Amino acid sequence: MIVGKLIQKPYHTIETYQKNKVGFQNFTISRDYENSSMDGSSQQMEVQFDMQKGNKFTTEFFKGENEKLLLTFNKSRNVMVLDRRNTEYSIVNLGAKNDFTRSQLIDLSNPVNLTIILDISSIEIFVNDGDHVFTSLFFSKELGERVCFILKVRLALID
Repeated sequence: MIVGKLIQKPYHTIETYQKNKVGFQNFTISRDYENSSMDGSSQQMEVQFDMQKGNKFTTEFFKGENEKLLLTFNKSRNVMVLDRRNTEYSIVNLGAKNDFTRSQLIDLSNPVNLTIILDISSIEIFVNDGDHVFTSLFFSKELGERVCFILKVRLALID
């Protein structure tokens, strides 16, 4: 706990079964980006990005022909949204209809650090060293493994 705020970190033993650890340093994305080294359904990704010149940055996980899990950062609204509506096997919340998204206000005027852990049908996202954490299940009929960066305008991935 830091000054009355709970900070969460990935449990250290999770690294022992991650098949693929991916990191990118010091490059700029100016269009949609896909790289096969990012593909996989069991991996850990470390990403730091800066939205000084961008408006919206989306990462697609577990991407197949028709299914994908979306993580979107919207600078104009200062919000991040995890959207799991694009699957054949949707998780139904009996208490709320169409409960497919989770969102969090976030300051996108500063660089954002992400630790993303994918594991077959789950995702954990640690934002800014555990300041915000999203955990979700995602069941895919297609079992897609592609990971893609989608953006509007330019985005700088930084070290």
